Amino acid sequence: MRKNTLTWSALLVGAVTGLATAEPMDRPWRPDPEERGPRWERILEDDEALRAAGLTDAQVAAIRERAAESEKTLIRLRSEVQLAEAEIRRLMRTERPDRDAIMKAVEAAGAARTALRKAMVEEQLAVREILGPEGFRKLRKQFAKPGREGEHRPHPGPRAERKRDDIGD
Repeated sequence: MRKNTLTWSALLVGAVTGLATAEPMDRPWRPDPEERGPRWERILEDDEALRAAGLTDAQVAAIRERAAESEKTLIRLRSEVQLAEAEIRRLMRTERPDRDAIMKAVEAAGAARTALRKAMVEEQLAVREILGPEGFRKLRKQFAKPGREGEHRPHPGPRAERKRDDIGD
């Protein structure tokens, strides 16, 4: 009898610990930063940079039109992903979760994410097509210049900081 009590106690402690450390299901899904793609809104508003990249007025107009249509599509697809995730959370909160229904909801959420990612990639490919290889290369180069707003600069890390400190000694 004592052995059964110890076994059940150990299982209960393990289950409670697992539940306590599990990621909460109520947290809304947010797109991965890699899914967001370039900030075309910022790029398309910078007429000086577009001229410096050598884009024609026709290219800029085509990209701006494409971006306006794409924005609506991406808003719709993001909302579909959020709704699918909300459905999973709703199903998981029930007293007796229906495994099959939850798995179908997970599949639906995955399909929604895939549709969103495909739309983003399609948009990027369309912009590259409008610009052509040379125009795309110039635009990328223009927005990679040091000091541009939004430029990603990785942190140099502790070794680089240590070297800077050593220089001052």
